[in-house]
Amino acid sequence: MDTLARSQDETGESYCALMASPNGGLLDVSPDRHPDLTTFLEERKDTLLELASLVVIVSPDGEAQGRAIALLDAIVPFSLEPGQCSLLLVDCPRNMPPESAFGEIHAYLRDKPLDGLIVPAVMPASRAFEEAQVHKLSVSALVNATDIEGEFRAAREKGAGEKKLQNLGRRLMAARAVVAAAREFERVYDALGLPRTKRIVDASAS
Repeated sequence: MDTLARSQDETGESYCALMASPNGGLLDVSPDRHPDLTTFLEERKDTLLELASLVVIVSPDGEAQGRAIALLDAIVPFSLEPGQCSLLLVDCPRNMPPESAFGEIHAYLRDKPLDGLIVPAVMPASRAFEEAQVHKLSVSALVNATDIEGEFRAAREKGAGEKKLQNLGRRLMAARAVVAAAREFERVYDALGLPRTKRIVDASAS
């Protein structure tokens, strides 16, 4: 079996695994497999009943924008229905409008008759999750900063040393940043029309 056929088979196997899941799932395709995805979508246009939407994730990097445009050229409008394809523009600098950060993408959308076919959404750049890893925050702390807030207040009221309070303060700020980032994700999910997952809770609290 040649490399191309093997890659297409891998895409098909991934899709069959998604079909087998009772709760649906995510078909994650890396940039190097975009040509295989394009062929897969075109050959099976009327048979992919489980494919609710396709989200193309793009960073401001020029090469990433070029790859996204090539993918969109190949699959839109031939393989997708209106509103089924979305663009998620990630790592957008907060001091720059998306039209500038993603100039190639916006020029492409203006020049192509894609009105109603592509739904764009923007995710601003954030270091929240990097900082959370640095401070070893638990899953429950990532979802809800209440415990971190209480820990900080208790240490301050007990007269903890300045160094400890500063460390706890940085940890608290990291937790707050994650909560704020989660709100950004909710906004983006709504804009893309994606289903929400259930909120994560700490099982030890029950």
